[in-house]
Amino acid sequence: MTSAWPYPGAKWYKFDFHTHTPKSTDSMWAKYDHNLSPQDWLLKYMAEGIDCVAVTDHNGAGWVDALQSTYEEMKVNLPEGFRDITVFPGVELTTEDEFHLIVVFAPGTSQKKIEQFITSAGYRGDCGDHSSSGSMSLLRVLNEVITLPEFDCIPIAAHADRDNGLLQTKNESQSPVANDRYLRKIFETGLLSAIEVVDTEVDKPQSYIQSRLNLSEVVGSDSHGFRGNDKPGSRYTWVKMETPTLASLKLALIDGQEFSIKRFDDLIQFKPYETPDNFIESIQVKDARYMGQGRLPSSLSFSPYSNAIVGGRGTGKSTITHSLRAVSGKQSELDEDTTPYQTYSKFMQVPKSKDDFGALKEDTEVELIYRRLGKRYRLIWSQVTNETTVFEEDGCDWKKSQDQEITKDRFPIDLYSQGQIATLVGENKQPLLELIDRSANIDHDELQTAQLKFCAKRAEARSLKQVADQIPAFKRQLQDIRAKIQKLSQSNHQKILTEYNKFQKQKQLFETKKSETWDLINRLSGFFLHEEIVSTIATPSDFDADIQAFTNSLDTAVGKTKNAIKDSIEGLQTSVNDIEAVLISSNWKAKFDQAVKQYTDLQLQLQSEGINNLKEYGQLVQSEKELADKLVRAMNAQQQLQEKVKLANEDLKEIRQQRLKQTERRKLFLQEVLSDNHYVKISVRPYGCSAMVMEHAFRDLLSAKTEFASDIYIKGENGKQGVVSSFLNAAKLPNQEDRDRAIFDIQSLLYKVSTGADKQAFSARFRNKLVNMNTQHQDFADSLLYWFPEDGLDVEYSRTGDGKNFTPITQGSAGQRAAAMLAFLLAHSEKPLFIDQPEDDLDNSLIYDLIVSQIKATKSKRQIIMVTHNPNIVVNGDAEMVHALDFNNQCFIKNKGSIQDSEMRETICRIMEGGTTAFNNRYKRLI
Repeated sequence: MTSAWPYPGAKWYKFDFHTHTPKSTDSMWAKYDHNLSPQDWLLKYMAEGIDCVAVTDHNGAGWVDALQSTYEEMKVNLPEGFRDITVFPGVELTTEDEFHLIVVFAPGTSQKKIEQFITSAGYRGDCGDHSSSGSMSLLRVLNEVITLPEFDCIPIAAHADRDNGLLQTKNESQSPVANDRYLRKIFETGLLSAIEVVDTEVDKPQSYIQSRLNLSEVVGSDSHGFRGNDKPGSRYTWVKMETPTLASLKLALIDGQEFSIKRFDDLIQFKPYETPDNFIESIQVKDARYMGQGRLPSSLSFSPYSNAIVGGRGTGKSTITHSLRAVSGKQSELDEDTTPYQTYSKFMQVPKSKDDFGALKEDTEVELIYRRLGKRYRLIWSQVTNETTVFEEDGCDWKKSQDQEITKDRFPIDLYSQGQIATLVGENKQPLLELIDRSANIDHDELQTAQLKFCAKRAEARSLKQVADQIPAFKRQLQDIRAKIQKLSQSNHQKILTEYNKFQKQKQLFETKKSETWDLINRLSGFFLHEEIVSTIATPSDFDADIQAFTNSLDTAVGKTKNAIKDSIEGLQTSVNDIEAVLISSNWKAKFDQAVKQYTDLQLQLQSEGINNLKEYGQLVQSEKELADKLVRAMNAQQQLQEKVKLANEDLKEIRQQRLKQTERRKLFLQEVLSDNHYVKISVRPYGCSAMVMEHAFRDLLSAKTEFASDIYIKGENGKQGVVSSFLNAAKLPNQEDRDRAIFDIQSLLYKVSTGADKQAFSARFRNKLVNMNTQHQDFADSLLYWFPEDGLDVEYSRTGDGKNFTPITQGSAGQRAAAMLAFLLAHSEKPLFIDQPEDDLDNSLIYDLIVSQIKATKSKRQIIMVTHNPNIVVNGDAEMVHALDFNNQCFIKNKGSIQDSEMRETICRIMEGGTTAFNNRYKRLI
């Protein structure tokens, strides 16, 4: 296990079970008299990334003390290349029948202790001599020495498939080299902890297979030097432990390949240090009503793989679930009509008295550390604000994130509260469908965008139609105006009107100029009356005569200028009066008067013909122009309307394509994730949701709770009838084109009725309802064209769990239905999965076959956190990290660690449902 691994619980250690030092006489160092120090020996294994090394010299332990003491010195001196490594003292013992037996002892075991074991096993030869044998057979060593309480050790059959190996066979057959009856006696002892197998392809003796021991198959380098095929790092075994101790190693070997042992040649599928892209590092509850009070909040740190939160009833397990839901913003995933929602709502209250519901206090906070794509985030939910604040890791500190959005994509978690799984398998499949969409990342944005585009074009079309509908009125008005203009334009009428308008404009221009001139005269005159042009300042008598002279000169100059301006103003007044007098007697005035007289005479004439105002001509001309422009715009609108309708129809086709694509993506997703699932099968029925779901959705669209039953849906003696029944029948059509056409026909009929185009379909009350809805909401009729029934789901399960004889889930028990849903939840997605007490929804017989097998298959790809009081889930689910909760006035974490920790095992046995009776021989790892 790399020393950089920061996560709690059990982890993988790179273990070399079979090594030799210069103390083995057949080693390269002993043969060629090479000097090798214990430090150099350790550094070589460190360089190969070995985390644990068993020192197994032939029939001796001469370097055990030296290696252990040297390692302690290295931890202080930290020589170049140093990394943590755990030394397991041991020996490779040769028995009387010349079998080699690796015996591993606890770290810290002395050379003396191992030599006592060697002596007890009947070996009297030279230490390190591989060619000498002891005086006791392997069977006797197992029965008489391994079982002695003073020798706490692990016996492993060395290189069992090769020379001196227990399982060596003859000529690539299953016939053992050793006496078969003798081997059976050895197997029957059940005292071997593992076998070292160099080549897993070699057949094992039939007697071993029949014994059904299924011992863990480990391997070591069997290194006798630093060169060649057997050098350090050439062969090793991955062992899962929380800490590298003899007790943990024993449990790992009992777990075997299925759980805690992986060989180096399994690495094609096995990546021990790879973590999921997204997982929860920890959750912390601070100052809640029953948890996290005092100096330290309650904090749970998780493994990236499989985790369990255990405890009896009332110990705070669901508090963790509800807290996670609050901080991760997943409140909306609970249906308000369900028990899980009601339970959560009661939890999320601050009680006003001790008898009130609520598990929060005024200052309750929940903190979540989430690792997303290698980056750490800190989410803090506060009861004060009822909001979550997002922080990002910044070196050794946290900074508030600029992006405070909490979405299913940014912090993905599949979270299921107690009893929530059961809600997925009722008649209403909508929660399951939403789960499928979330899991498959089916984005509804494209469909919604197409709907918005359609609605926008239809709205534009309605506006254009309002304009285009005025074309007949514009044409009539234009015809009337032009008739009047034509009458006004006869003989010399037009000339008189033109002359009159010309002289009126000229007169208006002169009057404007005259008014502006008089305004200037008045302003200038007012200026001299009210403004002091230059201030009058008396010159003090003590000033010099020169300055007095200069000042007087300035006053004189100002006075002259002032008088000149006054004269100019008076001259301007005279000029204006003279000009006006000239105008009155001018030829222009005579022409003006003649134009006015002709206009007045014409006006009197036309009044007798029904035209009361000669000025109407100008207005008529202007109106003609405006109406002509409006008519052009209306005709353009009519042309644009046709184009908008065409484009809207294209958008409607796009909506239908997007809706079909949604169905196809659901089908494809389910096929991919459940193709190899032997327990559950889910298929999609296009538009085929249940009548209940469809009716509810359609009534929501119409804002009609219970009325119009005969028009919407009724199931009576004469069968089913109404819109919903029509949709249901359409959904049953096997051919897609027929089905889509039938759906479209129903939508079109609803549209026609709502726009008033069809006055025959449905009852009069229902027709009025649709028309009124469209009057109140102009886009209502359009929405009927893209309202589709939701897809239906057919869920089936295999009673035998072998992928055969699938049965509709409606025929299963509540436990079987929940099991099918849990099988689906565990079969897909790489999001962290948090489930609160799934066993509440399951038949107990299903827990091992379903949950345990799928947890083991899934946990390397996604983090799993199970809140449970069922020991089967914890133990056989192979949880890397376990938190045991208890209650003593407050909910608290009584213990935490992996199940390989002895104290944790005792805690689990004591508090789990069923106690130690649940851990029978099938689960001997805990007994």
